Amino acid sequence: MEQTQNSITLDGKKKFIVTITSITASLIGLFLTPESADVAVQVVMVAGPLVLGLLYDWMQSRIDVKKKEVELKREERFMVEAQAAQSPALNGSSQTPHTVQVVAAAPFDVQSFHDKVIEEVGQKYTEENPSTIFYLARDKGMVAPCSDIAQAQDYWDYLVVLAKQANDWLEEMTRKEGPCSKQSPAFYAINREYNRTVNKRNCLDGVAAQGINWKLKLDSSHHTLYFLGELSGELLKYR
Repeated sequence: MEQTQNSITLDGKKKFIVTITSITASLIGLFLTPESADVAVQVVMVAGPLVLGLLYDWMQSRIDVKKKEVELKREERFMVEAQAAQSPALNGSSQTPHTVQVVAAAPFDVQSFHDKVIEEVGQKYTEENPSTIFYLARDKGMVAPCSDIAQAQDYWDYLVVLAKQANDWLEEMTRKEGPCSKQSPAFYAINREYNRTVNKRNCLDGVAAQGINWKLKLDSSHHTLYFLGELSGELLKYR
């Protein structure tokens, strides 16, 4: 737009200069033409420059009109392109944002996990009993990834059941062998594991109820079914 105004101003100056020049030339011709010259020569000398100036102004006016038409078309095309470029952004801003769908974590598959424990317990221990089943389930939970606290809660529910079964089994075994057997390291160890497993399971409910961001607080290596419950007491303590 600014360029168009400059060109119009420049053309106006040209017209003004040509008009002044033609008038001046006509006046010069009027005063310098000899009286003895033919009438035709006098007319040419006087009117010639003025006619040429008027002819130039007429031609320049037509050129200016063409230039304006070209500039207007160019500006219209520019406005159309600018509006077209802005349309996608305006359309995008008017649309409602896409809702981010959060995929729910798969629930803890107790049966599948327990089947693998039963399948492997004989390979790791010399005998299969409630105590060895508990210890293997605990060890496997240490490396089983956890993405949702509900998975850990289900796993620890399962672990509490196994710890209770192991504790009851050893208690029955010690009852058969006599009261002194309750002082054995095996019975003491499993009884302690049962009590701490119940305690950790309760702490895990506290972490869930308080909405503690355990993923942020725990190292990624502890994002497992077992360690989320094992460290739940620390999460509550240092929340």
